[in-house]
Amino acid sequence: MALTSVRTEELTLQDIRNFKEDEEDFDWFAEHSKEIEKKYKGKYVAVANKELFVAESLENVEKAVKFKYPDRQPFIELGAVTLRY
Repeated sequence: MALTSVRTEELTLQDIRNFKEDEEDFDWFAEHSKEIEKKYKGKYVAVANKELFVAESLENVEKAVKFKYPDRQPFIELGAVTLRY
């Protein structure tokens, strides 16, 4: 028997907007991933509002995104490993 997960709380309009923004950032990253990997291999890269941020550490790339977009949770990668989105 398969398990099913059900979300019981209702989504707000902000939840839906956040999901759409996250999806757009992921899609943007996917479109540009090969060129980003070539240029920034070994660095932390984040995408927020389809804008790329690059830093030497996870902490610094998060700070850069939060400085410009305090309400956004960025999509972050190091090399080909997804850390958070």
